[in-house]
Amino acid sequence: MSPVQRLLSAAGISAASVIAFALPGITASAQEANSFTECREIADVEARLACYDGLADAIREIPEKEREEKLDQQPTVVQKKPTQEELDRLSQEDNLARQMEEDERWFGLENIFRREQKKKEVIEELVQPILAYRVLPLGNVRVVLENGQVWEQLESDDRRLQRIDDQFVQEANIRRGAMGSYFMKVEPLGDNIRVKRVQ
Repeated sequence: MSPVQRLLSAAGISAASVIAFALPGITASAQEANSFTECREIADVEARLACYDGLADAIREIPEKEREEKLDQQPTVVQKKPTQEELDRLSQEDNLARQMEEDERWFGLENIFRREQKKKEVIEELVQPILAYRVLPLGNVRVVLENGQVWEQLESDDRRLQRIDDQFVQEANIRRGAMGSYFMKVEPLGDNIRVKRVQ
């Protein structure tokens, strides 16, 4: 009796069950699964390794031609090509996302760059987390938003924000007003101040 057979018999697995899945004409997938499961459940490391070695030897005994036939019998996954409708829909969604990004980038700058503003702005309101703020010498506030925009309170606006708390993230809600003006409301403070975009 070979050392592999002794280890297999000690583990309670017969050599026939290890090699059975390799015989031609027998569906191997269920037997392979059982054999691998049996090997995995062996507690002794050396016996488990011998079991796996026996499975590997059994696979090597299968003639190359039969292995190729078994591989050919595996179901092939055919990737479905997207229809023209799906491609058009994806393209429209991509264009809309780019348009929204572009509109957000230009929000508040249309008075400065009128010539470069080629399309009508569709955004009426912008909500962004506040990254930083600073109180300027005259008491007005400069706010830096998460998207990189910098907004400043107009000097003519004498309303003052309560202190912006650094402890938690606050949001600036900037909306369009009449005649090219903008109003910023810092949530949760609730005060509206007139602002202009400076960067």
